[in-house]
Amino acid sequence: MKSKCFYTIVYKVRGMEVFEDVKCKEWMNGLKKQTAETYKYGLRNYCEHTKMTPTALIDEAREDYNNRVAPWELRHVKRLEDFIASLDNDMANNTKKTNIKAAKSFYNSNKIPIVILNYAPINSLPTERYMDIPLLKVEDIRKAVFACGTNKLLKALILTFFSSGQGQKEVQSLKGKHLKNIVNGVAIVNITRGKTGSRHTCFISGEAVAAIREYKPNLKDDDYIFTQTISGKPLYNALVNAMFARHAEKLGWNRSYFAPHRFRHFFKTQLTEIVDSVFVEFWMGHTLKGVQSSYFIGQSIQHRMLEAYMKNLNLLTVFTPTEVLQKEYDDLKQNTNDLTEMKEHIARLEKMVLNTRSDMLETVMSELNIKNENLTDLIKLKTFQIDETYVRQGNPEKK
Repeated sequence: MKSKCFYTIVYKVRGMEVFEDVKCKEWMNGLKKQTAETYKYGLRNYCEHTKMTPTALIDEAREDYNNRVAPWELRHVKRLEDFIASLDNDMANNTKKTNIKAAKSFYNSNKIPIVILNYAPINSLPTERYMDIPLLKVEDIRKAVFACGTNKLLKALILTFFSSGQGQKEVQSLKGKHLKNIVNGVAIVNITRGKTGSRHTCFISGEAVAAIREYKPNLKDDDYIFTQTISGKPLYNALVNAMFARHAEKLGWNRSYFAPHRFRHFFKTQLTEIVDSVFVEFWMGHTLKGVQSSYFIGQSIQHRMLEAYMKNLNLLTVFTPTEVLQKEYDDLKQNTNDLTEMKEHIARLEKMVLNTRSDMLETVMSELNIKNENLTDLIKLKTFQIDETYVRQGNPEKK
């Protein structure tokens, strides 16, 4: 029997077409927001490979079950196996796994069971290509910051990733309240890592805090720090990755070299064998062995951690002390110039007011046919009349 859904196949499936599909929307609505943002690209890749829309894929699988097709002949299983075999060897293993998980999740959400798939296991070890990517260099991060120009959002993001060692989820969830505990210019942030659900402490350098203040000067406690320009909603992984990829291309770098996750590698490498390894693991939100995490409670341990971070802050700083002083001087000079301009503006306004009063007085005198020599006598007369009225109303005699 010929499949009815065969005729609903779309031979040029594109991302937006997949995301607008009813079945895709229903599936994404049932996922956590972050999971949906990640998995939707896996489903898009699967649909592009099969040249079918999400609705067509579900119709095909349901038709096979209604027709009692043998498990080894199920078309959706064959498509999945073919999709897995087609995944590029240069693709990161975790990306491959995400693509597979997305396709399986889509079928499972529509109550289409997935039998055991026939494919070689994919480990989580980094690929050779990924391992060959060099570690970020401080001088390149400096170039990236200076290349931001007027893009204050990207500058603040780069400096926050650079100085905190946090992952995308943690940086995206930062709010104004996380910048309230400032010691020696450094923000002490207590936050929960989304991946492990563990509570940990991290630090954001003074230069990153300054960049955030410049990006959002009127930040409130419950406001997300990093938001989309138009909608004002928090950033998400795909958008941040795209921002960094465009910036890498602008600077002539491999996009993998300047990916947000590479800043975590840099952070750990910079502090390894310099700072207590347990401190570094805790700052990055990694799960600690045994009961070690319970030792990081209380002010005493936080002071020790802050001291260790401050002592090595030069390893996580982009701008030199000279550049920081120069910027402070330039800001002060700008403020002084603004104050001088304000005083000059006030002086101009005062002069305009005096000129206006003089013009008005001349106009009144002209209309009343009052000569200059009679103006003084007129003012004295009016003053006497006012004083006399004041006394008649029962007030003490005006001196």
